[in-house]
Amino acid sequence: MRYLRYVSEHKVRAVLPGAVDPVVPRLNGSVTVLPGVKVEVAHPGPGEDGDPGLLSERELERAIGRLERYDDILDLKEPELRRNWWIRFDLDMSERTMHEDSSLLPDDVAMFAGTDPRPGGRYGRETNLLLCGSIRHLRATAASGGRMGSDTGWFHEVILELTRREEEGVCVIPEFLEHLVPTRCANAMESAPYSVFRILDREYPPHTRGRLRGLASVLMDIDFREGRSRLVVATPLYVEAVPRRPPSKRWWKRKLPADRVHD
Repeated sequence: MRYLRYVSEHKVRAVLPGAVDPVVPRLNGSVTVLPGVKVEVAHPGPGEDGDPGLLSERELERAIGRLERYDDILDLKEPELRRNWWIRFDLDMSERTMHEDSSLLPDDVAMFAGTDPRPGGRYGRETNLLLCGSIRHLRATAASGGRMGSDTGWFHEVILELTRREEEGVCVIPEFLEHLVPTRCANAMESAPYSVFRILDREYPPHTRGRLRGLASVLMDIDFREGRSRLVVATPLYVEAVPRRPPSKRWWKRKLPADRVHD
C-alpha cells in the first residue's frame, strides 16, 4: 500500500486515457506514517453527495507502469532538465499549503520542498526541488505555510492556470510560461520560485521533514554558474510518504552493553 500525500487525477487520466477503474471516497480513516503526520487511507466504496471520489491506487499503479515503459523518467540530478520531462524524486521534504501574498483567502496551493545533496546539474552542485500543485489534489491534510511571499503573484497564477488547464484535459505545459501567464518582469519567472523555496527551507528545517518520493513533470530547471544554487520546479503526478523503519534488533544489540543484551 502507498501512503499517498498527493495525486493529480487529471495527470493520471492523461497518461491512461479512458480510465474506468472504480473510484474510492475522499476520506475513510487515517494512519500515522511519520511523527505528527497522519495520512488518509481510502477504502473502496461510493463517494458522498455525488462526489465521484478519487482514482483508485490500481489506476495510479497502471499510470506509473505506463510511464516507466514508454517514457524516459530521469533522475533529479540530471543536468538541463526540460519542461514536461518526467523526473523521479526520493528525499526529505517539507510540505505545506500556501496562498498568494496579498490574498486573505484560504490556502489554495500545495508546496513540497527539499534538497538532494548529490552533485548534479551542469555545475555539480546540490539540487533543490520545489513541487507545486493544487490543494485539491492532496490526499492528506498538510499544515499551512501562510503567504507565498512578496513578488510571487505571477508564480501563484501559473500554478492556478496549470490546474485549470489540467481540469480541461490539457496536461502539457507550454514551452514558454510567460505565454501561460504574461508578466512584465522577466526576473519573476526565476526569483518567485526561489523566494517560495527559501521560505519553506528556512522555516521548516531538515529535522521537521519526512521522506517523500514520487514522479513529477518539470516546469523549470534554474541552474546558473554563479550565485544561487540549482532549483528544479515541477508539478507532481503523485507524492507518497515513506514510513520510517524502526531500528532492527541487531542494531540495538550493537548499541547496548553486552550484559544488557537478552534474547
